[in-house]
Amino acid sequence: MAPRKTELDGYRVGPFSTEEETILRQAVEDYIGKRHGNDREEALKQLIAQRGRMPSDAVTLGREVLPERHPRSVYNFIRRRIIPHKFGRWDPVEIYVLLRYYFNNEATLNSDSDKKRSWKAVSRQINRLPEQIYDKWKEICPHIEAYRPLFMDPYLTTDEIVEYIGQLSGTRADTQLVTQGDSSTTQLRASMDDEMCLNVHRYIYRLFKQGHIPQPVVYNIPWIQVNERFPQYSQSHIRLKWTQHIYPVVLKHTVEGFSKLVVARAAIYIVRKKRLATDRLSHIEFIEWFPQLPQLYITSCIRSLLKKCVKRLQGNRLKHADVYYKKINIFEISADSVGNSVGTARDTVEPDIQRDFCDGPTVDHDIDGTQDYPAITQDVLPEVSSDDGNIVLTLKRQIKLAYHELQVRRHHRSDMEILSRISQSSIPQLDNINQ
Repeated sequence: MAPRKTELDGYRVGPFSTEEETILRQAVEDYIGKRHGNDREEALKQLIAQRGRMPSDAVTLGREVLPERHPRSVYNFIRRRIIPHKFGRWDPVEIYVLLRYYFNNEATLNSDSDKKRSWKAVSRQINRLPEQIYDKWKEICPHIEAYRPLFMDPYLTTDEIVEYIGQLSGTRADTQLVTQGDSSTTQLRASMDDEMCLNVHRYIYRLFKQGHIPQPVVYNIPWIQVNERFPQYSQSHIRLKWTQHIYPVVLKHTVEGFSKLVVARAAIYIVRKKRLATDRLSHIEFIEWFPQLPQLYITSCIRSLLKKCVKRLQGNRLKHADVYYKKINIFEISADSVGNSVGTARDTVEPDIQRDFCDGPTVDHDIDGTQDYPAITQDVLPEVSSDDGNIVLTLKRQIKLAYHELQVRRHHRSDMEILSRISQSSIPQLDNINQ
């Protein structure tokens, strides 16, 4: 993806600050209370409802309370963040609703162009964004004929159809199932195995060699074009799989010393020294310091490391950091924590961090094309107990904890030297993902 824009048509765009979000949420609450009483659901529908050529109430509200913000930016924030929607993996009932709608309206839907096809009816019924419906449809569409017999059989009940859909679509993103009783054994919900991952990377590498991807390469990959080459997967599934798994594996094979730990430490050093800590890591533009690495991969590496350090703190297992609150040490030094004061030198990072952090997936959730990664946001901050009650571990406190616990300053030069071997103007080639 390209670097984020910060201005459009003279208005500010991009991530909302905490202050902006608070102002907008309060304005929405006032709108509901003043105009629609206690009927919250109906009020929210009215808020974003289109009114011909007139702007929606959401746009009008945004112009009143956040005049410097682009109206479309405000509208999308209200629609996607304030109005509650379901996110995450689809269950068979939701897929059933989507398929039933398609087969009941097949002639009309097929006569419309892809851009004009409307999924609003499905969106309202299952409480998902139209963008999610469209993304799921692109995934199902190549295999639609495998589902057709279920909806043509008059003897099947709804529960039986839902059960069969669950068997066909699978319950995990990495499950491979084929249609049962179908002579063509059409593969559904295909997993992206090692060979397919390699094919995706080879195609992206070919686009790069042909000059179709400008610098910085990882921010300008034409995902729509990649999705057209691999239509059995949704665009978001391909993008997330490559960003979070394929590209890091390629770097691990081609750049000696590369790991998630190196990325997280280097990024935490920048956040700490540049005083960039906000309430959300997604607000920090890491492209300025790490144009060779995807933004999402950097933030997920940081969050994984912060989670490990918070667990250490909560379990009184810190190795290098003393934590003080109101000048009082929260924990006594544990028996296995030798020299856990800030800045204590050690030759290597502890084996448990190396084992728990350097291995395994980047994020805690399976990479799923229909998932919106709620774990990458930190709406619920962790806490730690003390004599004065629970202490909220803000992002700034977590960064400071990890900075000292992992001795980030000591490793900074070597970490940056490793990352400097990764070019922002090229993509490494890999012949075997298991080499």
